[in-house]
Amino acid sequence: MLSLCLAGSAAAAPANAPQSSLQSTLDQLRAQLAALQSQIDSFSTGASSEAPLTSTRSPGRAGRDDRPGVLRELPQLALDPCLGVKPCLHTTVEERLARGCAGAPVFRGNWTSPVPVPGRESLGQRFLPRLDCDVAEVWKLSKVEARRGRLTDAMEAHALSRLAGLRNKLWLIVGTSVDHTITRSGCDSFGVPRESVVVSTAELARALPAGGQHAFAGGSGLAMDGCAVPLLNLTVVETHSAGMASLRPSNDAALQPARLRGWELALAAMRLHHRPPDFVTLSGEEWDFKNWARARRQPNSSLAWREVGEVIRMQVEAIRSHWPRAVVMVRTMYGATYGGFGGDYGAYNALLREVSTRRLSRRAARAAGGVAGQQPEAPARRAERERAAGIVETECGRLAHESDVASMAHCSACSSRSGWTKDGMHPHEWFTASWIEIVLNQMADLGAACQDLGAV
Repeated sequence: MLSLCLAGSAAAAPANAPQSSLQSTLDQLRAQLAALQSQIDSFSTGASSEAPLTSTRSPGRAGRDDRPGVLRELPQLALDPCLGVKPCLHTTVEERLARGCAGAPVFRGNWTSPVPVPGRESLGQRFLPRLDCDVAEVWKLSKVEARRGRLTDAMEAHALSRLAGLRNKLWLIVGTSVDHTITRSGCDSFGVPRESVVVSTAELARALPAGGQHAFAGGSGLAMDGCAVPLLNLTVVETHSAGMASLRPSNDAALQPARLRGWELALAAMRLHHRPPDFVTLSGEEWDFKNWARARRQPNSSLAWREVGEVIRMQVEAIRSHWPRAVVMVRTMYGATYGGFGGDYGAYNALLREVSTRRLSRRAARAAGGVAGQQPEAPARRAERERAAGIVETECGRLAHESDVASMAHCSACSSRSGWTKDGMHPHEWFTASWIEIVLNQMADLGAACQDLGAV
């Protein structure tokens, strides 16, 4: 084949080319063909695969590991859980519980702009607890923020991890128009629709024991409305209660079973959720002061306040007995001026804080956490259970927890002129937004510690 190639090349040379030029051309072609033949021979005999491997080590770098996937020129960096990403979950549930993030201390802190301007909406305001509670910005999970492109991967990951104790749960708020802003404006801010249901007085009379319809004030039945928070599937439902201690539905122990059953009937009528409440908030001291003022019987003695405290404890115990795993919270109230009803909010708040220091019996606390009566288990599971049991004995053993909204409002008389309220009672949207954010972070820790870690 090579001879033919040479012959063809020689024939292609011009006839009048000098003899020396032809000879030079032939020599070059022979050299090229010889190199080509050598390459063909090496491939056909597999010589290239048998060639010894040469070391890639450079002079003076003896002992260097040149295996694939091993860093040679770059340093081995220490593992950083956050990898420089912000926000990032940098605390554990146990650390936050130890700091007080699931109790009243989380409601003590400062606002980004400490003095609100009356008549001006300060939507950029945000409450910052004094403690490092790793607070998640719950509003980043709203559909509104997602549509605006403001929800980053880091924000979503932090919020979902920090608020995991709220996932697939139900929060029942038994409150007033102040609390109703949580579902009325909160659901709108999350960008999700509300669902409402009304159980009529006649329906209550048929479904409840004789006289059970009197467990609900107003004579117009039982109304509820709420929504499901996106990504967490947390259902938030509010129902009205005209006070915590002043009216018969709240202060008559005999009516509490019917009252609880009525709430269950209304929840069952809603499409949002079909499970017992995981969290229950009781509130309404502003209505108590209104009711007492109309009756001209404001509590004005230590004995009267003691009776109010016993009424609230009775309700909390009824709830904990009916729904053992529910976390109960009592909401304080700042000094409202609406209606001129007056009232010693400081005394009432002190009473609610005292209720939050009461403890369940050891047996009730273990039943609430679901950590008693375990079967033989693996060592790892046993260690986790014992750690959860310690949490149950501390935070989860409380009769109730304090939702200390009063401490967030830095005003003694919170009139509309103070800048904290619209009308002397109802807070501005920026206040409500931060209030909801702090409460949800508090509830997430309680849910994780008292329900998830302690679950069987």
